[in-house]
Amino acid sequence: MCFHALVFAVLFAVPAEGLPANWGRCDRLDRCQAACKRREDLTCSSLLSDGPTDADVEIKLANLPASTASQNVNLHWWAPRKSPTDYRPLKGLVNCSVYHDMRVAYPSVDDSAFNGGNVKVSESGTATIRVRAPSTFFVWRYIAIPHINLRLCKGSS
Repeated sequence: MCFHALVFAVLFAVPAEGLPANWGRCDRLDRCQAACKRREDLTCSSLLSDGPTDADVEIKLANLPASTASQNVNLHWWAPRKSPTDYRPLKGLVNCSVYHDMRVAYPSVDDSAFNGGNVKVSESGTATIRVRAPSTFFVWRYIAIPHINLRLCKGSS
């Protein structure tokens, strides 16, 4: 099982097909073998951010590949824009806003509504992510559950 599929099993991550290219995008053929294509103009440590300062949720992740003296590991994450209706994402989904299309739900990385960040994973393999309570969107006839997309990036490229 590729990393993208593992994230799907835990957090319902979706491929970035058709979305604004924040750090990169996946296509159907390379998302498991090549872990998606990174934007050529960015490195792993580009756009460093601890996430939104007004975050509703903070999650500490452990057992990630650790940064070393010879190689940094960065964790990129992004979620749909903050739900305009208040809800408690760690308690339930009641009042979570639903967008008609995922292209509307995800703001660009340079938009003030961007709901993600990029941090260096510690030498002990931990990282903390912060997001605003994410909205969700329709995927064909279904509604995706609110989620956070994760991506690990090693080295400088």
